[in-house]
Amino acid sequence: MAAPRKIRTAVLASFEASAAITAADAGAQLLALTYADAIDMAKAAGDAGTLTKALYLGPHLLNVLRALGCTPDGREAAAPDTETDSAAAALANLQAEANA
Repeated sequence: MAAPRKIRTAVLASFEASAAITAADAGAQLLALTYADAIDMAKAAGDAGTLTKALYLGPHLLNVLRALGCTPDGREAAAPDTETDSAAAALANLQAEANA
């Protein structure tokens, strides 16, 4: 029987749901899936020591997901800062008016 792939399945669902991921993120996606597979395989092995070691990959997996915008704080960091954008646009308009 194949090992359950709950972490991998969840990571793939995050990738599918993310509007921010592009083809340029393939390496980070592969790294995240590698971490997910290692955790899933360790859990399926049933050995407490192996699982404990694999769970040290959890923070690394979370960091990759964050960098890809697949966590709440990762999405927040990737969101455009509309306040800064509107201030920059206002400044550009003022400079254009002054130069006209």
